[in-house]
Order: sequence, then C-alpha cells, then structure tokens
Amino acid sequence: MSQPKINQINFFFDPICPWTFVASQWIRNVANTKGIPLVFRPFSLQIKNSDKTPTEPFISYFRASQPTLRMAANLRKTDPEHNLPISELYWEFAKEFHLNNNKFEINPVEIALKIGLDEATIKAKDDESLDSFLKKEMDYALSFTGNDVGVPIIVLENETSQRGFFGPILGRVPNEQEGIDLWNSLIHVAEMDFFYEAKRIRGSVVVS
Repeated sequence: MSQPKINQINFFFDPICPWTFVASQWIRNVANTKGIPLVFRPFSLQIKNSDKTPTEPFISYFRASQPTLRMAANLRKTDPEHNLPISELYWEFAKEFHLNNNKFEINPVEIALKIGLDEATIKAKDDESLDSFLKKEMDYALSFTGNDVGVPIIVLENETSQRGFFGPILGRVPNEQEGIDLWNSLIHVAEMDFFYEAKRIRGSVVVS
C-alpha cells in the first residue's frame, strides 16, 4: 500500500505532559528516519483548563510551563520558519522535568540561557499578551481533534491538505521498527475520512 506524501509534521506540546514527552521522542525518530520536517508548536494546558481551579501539583507545574510556553510562542510569532530554538527549549525543559524529576525547582530562565536564547525571548516569559497567540495555536490544533483533548496533537501537512489527530498515547518510546510501523499505520488511518476514534484502557507511562 502506497503512503501519502507528508511535507511537514506539526507536533503540539505542553512540556509538563509525560505522554507528550514520550510521543515527542517517537516522532523525532520518525521524522529523522523519514526525512520529514518536524515543527514543534506550543499548546498550553493551563489555558486549556482555565475554566477549572487548579490544585497542587499543577499550580507549581503551570508556574514553570506557562513562561516556557510564552517564550516558545514568542519564537514562533517572530520567526515561524526557525523552529530549532523551540525544539531545544521544549527538549531541555522536558528532560529536566521528566527525566531529572526536577518538577518543583525547574527554572525556565536557566533553561533559556543554557540553549542561548536572547534577552527579548527570555523577557517574553512574563508577557501575558502572548497568551492570545498561544490560544490561536491551540484553536488551530483543536480544529482537527475537537475540544475534548489535550496533548500531544499531531497535524500532518501535504501539498493539498492537512490532517490532524490527538495522540498517539504511548506507554514507552517504541524501538525503531515499532516506531516506523506505528507511523505507517497512523498516516494511513489519518487519510480515512470515515474513521474518527478508537480507544482502550490507558496503562502507565515510562519516561526515558
């Protein structure tokens, strides 16, 4: 069966989500193997759940993630063609948060300085006006999935169309062959206009 051509993969993230961290490693591997441009785009779970009153530990998580997402939003808004700083910002935050288990002392400014972001980008962490840009990014992602999901969300682009879906939700990072098999299956399903949803019980997640 021939595969539809994919020109770009858009991967929407909030750095505090462990399922998204696992999926991000899978999609990086797939994009590298397939030679497909991969674009990381910010999605705020704090904004998504703004109709709810957060409790700990999410109050602390959001305190670190929202400034990071604003920096990512500023990078995307000012230079949408240059995605590497967003990818690095996400990876360094997620690695510290999930792998080093530094969930309560994580410092977005230190991470930004570590990857060489400039002063204007770092100042964006406190710019609440960027939340409206974040909301536009989220509205775009949710236009493919419906409003009853979080992240990860993937939107696939080719020359004539865009297809998006929530997930995949993975309990661990697949090995290379598993990852390619999963990708091949998902892009075929994404082309099926009549297919909407399949779900099963969710187990635990192993971050590595």
